[in-house]
Formats: sequence, C-alpha cells, structure tokens
Amino acid sequence: MREVEVLVELFTGVEQAKEILGKFDFKGSQKTKDIYYVDPLRKNLQINQDNKLMECCRLREKGDRAYITYKKDHYEKGVWVFSDEYETEIKDICVMENIFDCLGLKRLVVVDNIKHVFETPAYEIVLEEVADLGNFLEVEALHDDGERKVEEIKAEIYKFIEALGLTVGQELNSGKPELLLQKKSLL
Repeated sequence: MREVEVLVELFTGVEQAKEILGKFDFKGSQKTKDIYYVDPLRKNLQINQDNKLMECCRLREKGDRAYITYKKDHYEKGVWVFSDEYETEIKDICVMENIFDCLGLKRLVVVDNIKHVFETPAYEIVLEEVADLGNFLEVEALHDDGERKVEEIKAEIYKFIEALGLTVGQELNSGKPELLLQKKSLL
C-alpha cells in the first residue's frame, strides 16, 4: 500500500498542539516502540551511502499489540517521496525477535515515542513525542488509491498543516530511524 505523508518537526508545545488538534476526531494516545533491523547479507536492507534506509524491516509494539512491517521508500533526486508499506499484526513479538536473530538480522535502532492520533475524513494526524529526538507532526493521506500524483497529495497536506497554525519546520524527508542515527553520530 502506498503511504503518502509529510513529517515535520513541531516547535509548538505539545499541550498547545493537542489543544489545536482537539477539533479533530481524537483516536487516542499510545506508547509505541519501533525496532528497526538491517541484514548484513542483503544490500537492500542496509543503510546506503547517503545514510538512508531505502528498505527496512520493523517490529512495532503498540500498547498490548505487535506488528511486523516491511517498508520500501521511493526517492526522487535524493528526496523521499512516498513509501510502500506492508504491515500485519503478529501474536508474539519475542518470537519474531528470535526468528530475526536466527535469520541473521541485526537491530539497528529503537525508536520510543508517544503518539497522539487524530483523524479527519482525509488525514491521519499524529503528534509524536520521540525520546532522545524531539516532537514531530506527521500527516498521512487516507484513502490513497494510487491514481493521483504524490506531489498533488503532498501539496494538499502542506496546505492543511499551514492552516493548523502550528509552528513547524520544513518536511524532513527522512524517517525517525535516520534522524536518530544522525543524532547519535554527532555525539
């Protein structure tokens, strides 16, 4: 499934942002732990020369549920455009971790965050408090049929974000795993 979204750093305080986003349908807040893996034997599951994960395998703990996800990122001229994302719920995350270990996959980075999720008929809006990284706003287009141009959808998302009146940065064109890895390499 094609995932078209915009991720920006949030400079408005979390409580104020939640108040502003409160006019939308609040779906709840939940602690989420994402564990990203690389494969030393498969180049497509490694960090590339630009320090990007072009494809990744992730385990996610979200409340009392767990998921396995495979994502393939699509870039144009070095800028992230969208991802193909395949995700399904799994029964036991510990079993999956053991399977990954047996397959030779290695933990790359763990992203711990609290996600506050809101929805409109067109968008899922996620206010994220990411440990050791900061606060972010991620707006994803819902009901993408793959027919419209990504640039058109992103332009609509940008207008939506601007209309919220939050103070945000430019689109990051990087995922939180890459941002955490960049931060760690600077320390």
